[in-house]
Amino acid sequence: MGPLIDHASIATREQASVDGAQGRAAVIVNPQAGRGGAEEFARRAAQVLAGRGMAVEVLCTTAPGHAVTIARELAAQTDLVVAVGGDGTASEVANGLMDHQDRPVMGIVPAGSACDLALNLGVGSAEEGLAVLSNPSTRPMDVGRVDLIGPSGPTSRYFVLTTGTGYSPWVIRCATPRLKRVFGSRSYMISGVLGAMRHRPPRMRWSADGEEGEGRVFNIVVANGEMEAGGARMSPGASLFDGRLWVGIWHGSSSLAGLWRMRLIYSGTHVGHPFITYRSAQSVSLESYPPVGVQVDGEVPGTTPARFTIVPGALRVIVGPGMAQG
Repeated sequence: MGPLIDHASIATREQASVDGAQGRAAVIVNPQAGRGGAEEFARRAAQVLAGRGMAVEVLCTTAPGHAVTIARELAAQTDLVVAVGGDGTASEVANGLMDHQDRPVMGIVPAGSACDLALNLGVGSAEEGLAVLSNPSTRPMDVGRVDLIGPSGPTSRYFVLTTGTGYSPWVIRCATPRLKRVFGSRSYMISGVLGAMRHRPPRMRWSADGEEGEGRVFNIVVANGEMEAGGARMSPGASLFDGRLWVGIWHGSSSLAGLWRMRLIYSGTHVGHPFITYRSAQSVSLESYPPVGVQVDGEVPGTTPARFTIVPGALRVIVGPGMAQG
């Protein structure tokens, strides 16, 4: 990745060319997403935008990280960038756009095995994603940043939805491309069981806005949005628009007990139980003994120690009906 912009506030481009019938748009699609069906949604998205008078370019990714490069290169030339695929594609596009101060609007047509960012934005399906492109409403969305240890040393990443350490990186590692291709969204339930079999809860030290703690933990989630893992309410009350991160610390040294408790995330009833500490913060720091993996929007780019911060209103996004405010 290129250099990250280190700032507390951002400026976004004038949106008249997105809301009106003019301007330039780019559609970035992961052709492997949706078991190969994403390309058709990209074609339809281009038709919708062209019908509104926009000049449209469709670009396919060819490898992990490619969407970051494409979005970074197009950010200064376009008024709208649409990600077609799953959460991984959306996160990569957002990372590419965040490398610029003057950013285009971002839209999402969810067409992957996991599309939780779109759910948090009120876009429940690819068809809904196409519908909102025809009459877009936009809103400035918060973006998180994590500083961690990568393979070559200290590095940074932006995240749009969720990060975490402990159990969740094992789930990501076990959710192989083949597993996702065969089982779709159910692959994360399978990889959850496989991950619990391999995970050994580490001893960790954490700080959230200066409030510190230490102990052995099953999982720590640092979230920007409420829903992840196929619509599970992992972080109830979290919002992409509140300028806060939401931290869930799952205490305990038993992976089997932790896995059993994870069933509660689909209803959001895990919050309030004594095995979890849950709060909001603007800055979170984590250390572990020994260092453990950190997942960032479904990838594991590095390990602890890690520091998480929030950039309020960093990226203007197209939202679903009923969410266009602020």
